[in-house]
Amino acid sequence: MTTRHTISRADTLYSQRAYYPPANPLPGLPISPTNYVNFGAIAAASANAICTNQASGAGNALNINGALAAAGVATIPTPRNVVAAWTTAAQITVTGTDYYGQPQTEQSGGGVTAFTGKKAFATITAVTFSVAVTAATVGTGVKIGLPYLVGVNGILDALTDSLPDVGYTLVVGDQTSPATSTTGDVRGTIAATTAPNGAHQYAVNLVVYDRTGGVDQKSGAYGVTPA
Repeated sequence: MTTRHTISRADTLYSQRAYYPPANPLPGLPISPTNYVNFGAIAAASANAICTNQASGAGNALNINGALAAAGVATIPTPRNVVAAWTTAAQITVTGTDYYGQPQTEQSGGGVTAFTGKKAFATITAVTFSVAVTAATVGTGVKIGLPYLVGVNGILDALTDSLPDVGYTLVVGDQTSPATSTTGDVRGTIAATTAPNGAHQYAVNLVVYDRTGGVDQKSGAYGVTPA
């Protein structure tokens, strides 16, 4: 006689020891050893979605007033990297939060007039410069933030509009500890061959770098604490 047993009626089952309250309040990761992440449609990159063309003001800061901004905070629906351009050589500092709402800062090198960030931001709360600048714009790039720490073989397949994307660009999670304002994204980013346009649908099948979470039960799965 064939028998069956219902393990749980929950939508998602968790296993292993990885613990990260911003992602889930109890230890564990989704029970499947591979994880399907459906990003859905992602808006096209925009050079000024965070800050429209302006000169820096008090404290060499910009007003966060782009299309994604409300009450001085830009919210990026799918966390992604930041791009910026301005006149007068300077160092830019971008402040906000990451995929899980943790505080995060990113800085360019000094003496530059353009910036393509490495970290995926969910919100931007401040943009400042080392000196006064003019004609500054800040927007979104094409690097999509991943929800788990991924290594060099961590992407099993990437999909665009349900078809394989063989030319995607993966940047693995930066495990520098402690993280700094110039290190990379702590979980990693992926950029599709076909750039987002608000209609293309994106998804990945990924393998978590270390499902146990590592010695601290967290960083092997979710990356080191962002900075």
